[in-house]
Order: sequence, then structure tokens, then C-alpha cells
Amino acid sequence: MKKVLSILLLISMITSLSACGSDTSTTTIAETVATSTELKSKTIETEAATAAIETENTALESDMEDLSAIGEVEVENGILTVTLTLPADFVGETTQEELDKLAGSSYMYAKLNDDGSVTYKMTKAQHKEMLSNLKTSIDESIEEIINDKESYSIKEVNYNDDCTVFDVTLDGTELGFMDSFSMIIFYMYGGIYNIFTGNKTDSITVNFYDHNGNFLESGNSAEAGQ
Repeated sequence: MKKVLSILLLISMITSLSACGSDTSTTTIAETVATSTELKSKTIETEAATAAIETENTALESDMEDLSAIGEVEVENGILTVTLTLPADFVGETTQEELDKLAGSSYMYAKLNDDGSVTYKMTKAQHKEMLSNLKTSIDESIEEIINDKESYSIKEVNYNDDCTVFDVTLDGTELGFMDSFSMIIFYMYGGIYNIFTGNKTDSITVNFYDHNGNFLESGNSAEAGQ
């Protein structure tokens, strides 16, 4: 279950990779324009920057594969218990022995299925605790975005109880490029949370406000890509 609670770290990685990739390419271009170094030196710098970006993109693609597997999570809410099945791609190399050792506090018991997926049976209280921990991870990831003033101008983020509406307040009056990009991140936060509640939804709303509370822009995940 640790991977369930750490999935938000992957989203944080997406954020950092995007910012890092942007910084690397910008620095290389600036140096190319500002300096009069030899062509060979410029070529080496460009190749190094390209290699760094390709490495970051490879890591990002791997993380996105893990994230896509979340969409296959199945949650069945019973009267007294909750059954949660994680797909094989999300489970990894977990063995039944390992699952048995961890049973108790986080879940009642777990079964490694023939297709590699794992089915967890937990009490309502354990499921509620899992969702609470997931929100804590969301809060920590949001805090990282707020503190990253080099990339974002986000001052505060509030969301409703079921994580379907995110209200984002900016430091200033204009929405920057990375601020707009954060909309996708909040879509993922809300989407992941609702998958694990058993109430999958494709409608996550993100509202942006300036530092005075004036509405700037809104987006909905159901309209993304249209």
C-alpha cells in the first residue's frame, strides 16, 4: 500500500521535470546567444542539453505509465468493508508472502491474483485512513508547488471534500505558463483521489483567482483536449 500513498510523488516529479527541462534549454539558448565561444563548444553544450532533456523525458514516460495504471484500479464499497484491486502494472513484484506480512493495520488481508493484480480487503475505517493519507500527500505536493516561486506564482490552493473542485489563488494578477500547466496536475490529483474512493469522475474543475480574489480563468478535465 506504500505505493498507493506515494503515487503523488510521481506527480511531483512531473512538475520538477517540466521545470528542470525548461531551465536547461533556456540556459543553453541564453549562453549561445550571449557568448562568442567556438562552434564546437556550442555544439557540445547543445548535445549535453539535449541528452539531459531526453533523459528527463524517458523518466517522465515511465512515471506516466505508472500513473495510467491507476485508471484500472477497481473499488467496491460494501456495507462494512471495501475491496480494492490494483492492476498488475501497479503492483510490481509484490509476493503473497509480503502481502501477508503487511496485513493488519492498513488492510485486513490481500490476495495476489493469477493475473498479477492484488485484491485488498479493508474495513471502512482503514479505507478512510487511506484516503486521509492520500489527501495528506496531495497537500504536501501542493505545498511544493506553492514554494516553487521560480516556476509558479501560486499563493494558495483550496479544494472541496471530494477533490473535484480546486480553487487556486495567484500571487499576482496574471496567469503564467507554468500556472496554467498546473491545471493538469490538479486534474490528476482529483482524478486519482476519486478513483480510490470508488467514484471515478472525469469532471475536475480548477478555478484561478488573482491575489485580490478576482476570478481569472477556469478549466474542467472533461473538456481537456477538446
